[in-house]
Amino acid sequence: MKKIYLFIIFGILLFSTLASAITWDMPTEVKVNDNFNIKIYGSGVYGIELQVPPGFNVVSDPSGGVTINGVYRTSYGSILELTLRAPSKKGVYVFKGQYTEGSGVKNFQEKQVNVYEPSSTGGSPGSSGGGTKSCPTCPSPSVWSNCESNQQARVNYKCSKETNYICLEYIETQTCTMPKQTCKIGWKCKDKNYLAYQSSDCSWSSIEFCNYGCNNETNQCNPKLTDQNNNKKELYKEHWKLILIISILLVAIIGFIVFMWLKYKGKSIAKNL
Repeated sequence: MKKIYLFIIFGILLFSTLASAITWDMPTEVKVNDNFNIKIYGSGVYGIELQVPPGFNVVSDPSGGVTINGVYRTSYGSILELTLRAPSKKGVYVFKGQYTEGSGVKNFQEKQVNVYEPSSTGGSPGSSGGGTKSCPTCPSPSVWSNCESNQQARVNYKCSKETNYICLEYIETQTCTMPKQTCKIGWKCKDKNYLAYQSSDCSWSSIEFCNYGCNNETNQCNPKLTDQNNNKKELYKEHWKLILIISILLVAIIGFIVFMWLKYKGKSIAKNL
């Protein structure tokens, strides 16, 4: 019942008319299995939704929020201070979240937390307590994008003194070679007005202008209009010749049948007399 109530409150806040700036803060480094605080600053009633990385557990929450499948949800009306426990595995973890305070759903700025193991000298990678600072193991870069205009990109991470020993995301680019196209060789219509020869590398040569357009079905220049009419006339003549021959054959067959019938009929009459 408590979970349902929190979901209803979060939905109602999407349409509320209150307006205030919501920000959050958390440490950038914490030791494994240590507790740390996340502070959320807001005025008026607001709802939040945080994506908690695997291994982190909420140990103190004055708002009584709930965590389902790694997503923490709650609603509150003042400064909220959550206490979480870091996981036992070191690494860089990313916290994401969104909130609503009456003017729609907005995203929190992403936060990175470096979970480290204390060094043998008692110092930590992210503190100046006598140890040597060092970078954590950053996430692996993403796969390269498809090659376009001889360029491709991917998401990578960098860590150094300039980044305060935290893994920061950036876009890495490199040059690439576009895959070669292959085409079927032969004479083709380059466009509606030109006939040309296309090579296997898709280049064109022997380009000819078609006065009456290029036919994509025959891959030839269209003939002159008069030539087309003459061709039609010749075709009509051939059709009429064929029709005349068939008509003559039909008349001959019918005449033969009538002749034989009359001959047979005449013999029958003579026999009866």
